[in-house]
Amino acid sequence: MSLVFSVEESYVLETAIKAWVPVQFLFREDADTIFNTKKPEVKDAKLVEAICHLADSGMIWLKWRGERPSKVGRQDVEKVRTRRKLSKQPSLLLYGLSPKGGERWEVIARPSWYRFVEGAFNNLRKRADLLVGELRGVKRTVVKQYMSGLQYIGFKIVGESQRWHHLEPFRVTYWKSLPKGWRVRFRCSYSLEGDWRFENVPAWFWGMQNWYKRSVDLFPDCFSTG
Repeated sequence: MSLVFSVEESYVLETAIKAWVPVQFLFREDADTIFNTKKPEVKDAKLVEAICHLADSGMIWLKWRGERPSKVGRQDVEKVRTRRKLSKQPSLLLYGLSPKGGERWEVIARPSWYRFVEGAFNNLRKRADLLVGELRGVKRTVVKQYMSGLQYIGFKIVGESQRWHHLEPFRVTYWKSLPKGWRVRFRCSYSLEGDWRFENVPAWFWGMQNWYKRSVDLFPDCFSTG
């Protein structure tokens, strides 16, 4: 099978590299915000076609929430698309990368997994002023660098709260595992009050988000420059 993807197929794969996603999100007007990446200027019908083609070729799996991946007809995808403006609730129809689709995505996006860092923050019980933060990545030095940059986007880490764990193997995403990785957990506070400005965040910190080639990099003519 050809490794050449359309911009629609590349975009569908990219939006699901970290987690299973409601199909409805692909057709939302705020898709750029949901996925933190630009949406190509294509018709919804083209996205439906891309979803169905990727599913038929085994690149993505479709499933109803709470169930195993199964064969889903084009009519079901169309129903999700046409209902997107009638409800703010996420669709029960989800899509995710298969291992085969993940491998193909790696061919076109050429991810640098050693630069991968993923974070999550949750409220700390009985302490409304603190959060529990977690960062995961392949290289400890990269995770430490990312953690040092959190101060520029409003996070302040509590002094000696860091706890590091060496992971073998390291499950990077739901479809990808690597031999080794690192996880650090810590307590922190969060506030953007005062003289915080977006433009004051160092370029190197935003650059750490670019650990793979996005669809907008691969198909620049298909995206708005505005």
